[in-house]
Amino acid sequence: MLQVFLLCGLMILMATKPTNLTELRKTMKSGKEVKIVCYGDSITYGFEEVKNVSSKPYPQTLEELLVKKYKNQKISVINEGHSGWRSDQAANKATELVLNQKPDVVLLDFGINDAYSDFTEVYFKKKMTELVKTVKKEGALVIILSPTPINTNKSNMVKAYIPILATIAKEQKVLYFDLHNAILKRAIKEKKKLSDILPDNIHFANAYYAWLAEEIFKFLNNAS
Repeated sequence: MLQVFLLCGLMILMATKPTNLTELRKTMKSGKEVKIVCYGDSITYGFEEVKNVSSKPYPQTLEELLVKKYKNQKISVINEGHSGWRSDQAANKATELVLNQKPDVVLLDFGINDAYSDFTEVYFKKKMTELVKTVKKEGALVIILSPTPINTNKSNMVKAYIPILATIAKEQKVLYFDLHNAILKRAIKEKKKLSDILPDNIHFANAYYAWLAEEIFKFLNNAS
């Protein structure tokens, strides 16, 4: 009887979480509490070469945009970025750092440090799949983000991970947003060089972290 009760409670809890972006938008618009966890590396953390931390990492700007759009002060976007982290570290700590926060939505952004650790595409897929499976098991809406562009000799390796992430999203039935190409298109549109955006060739200059928030914001509001 206790097992049945616990199972029913878990099903009720999972049922209250949005299962797609349309439901997410309705929930945010309704005024209900929505917790979004951004789980990633130094790009999520907001590392900025000059001061070691951006004055405004993208999760902070994303929260402001969503609160303003939906007129809902109960929307919170939590920065769970860890400088230097790879997919294997993220998978190992996902329960402790992400699931324990009971998120409604989780954004995953890893890959740059995997490339610098020379993770093969096969190993990267294995660890990212483990991460996705762990994060989605309690019903959170999972969105995989492709790693942002870099301007170093590891750039091609990072690019090679992008179709792998799209495949994982399809196989695991979670959402996928190609943030990498969104930033490249934005740079072309605004006539900016990668050297302008990424002063150390990896991390964004403080002013450009807002781009990440704005592109993700557009995805959350417009994608189906």
